[in-house]
Amino acid sequence: MTPPQHAPIRWSAFVEAFLSALARSRSKPAQQLDPALVEELRIALAARRELGPEYDRELAEAFLQEVSRVLEERVEQLWRQHERRRRWTVLGRSLLLTVVLLTSIPLTFVAGATTGVTGIIVVWVGLIVLTALALLLLRSQ
Repeated sequence: MTPPQHAPIRWSAFVEAFLSALARSRSKPAQQLDPALVEELRIALAARRELGPEYDRELAEAFLQEVSRVLEERVEQLWRQHERRRRWTVLGRSLLLTVVLLTSIPLTFVAGATTGVTGIIVVWVGLIVLTALALLLLRSQ
């Protein structure tokens, strides 16, 4: 019995699929092609022309390792951005609650001293509405 043989890599199909994926990503303006990855693909294709089809598997693995490295770097960069935004949101909420607490005491005192219970209710309704709006704005960031 003969050992199973791997189907040869069809470079034309691989390159076509890769380029169509790149074309789809170009429609999204936020994403840029990684010049190092494009160069790596050119090098792999040139090496394939020189070495022939017997090295297809090694060339494909080397290229896919480079793609994996680029993807890992991008994911790490996006994660750092996400964490930075999350920390700023937490800081903003903390500062907001601190300001509300620090202003609520004197506002309650002044409102109670000048207008009584009605003034206290108006002040606290205003503080609650402003706090809710600020938290909604912080949440949408």
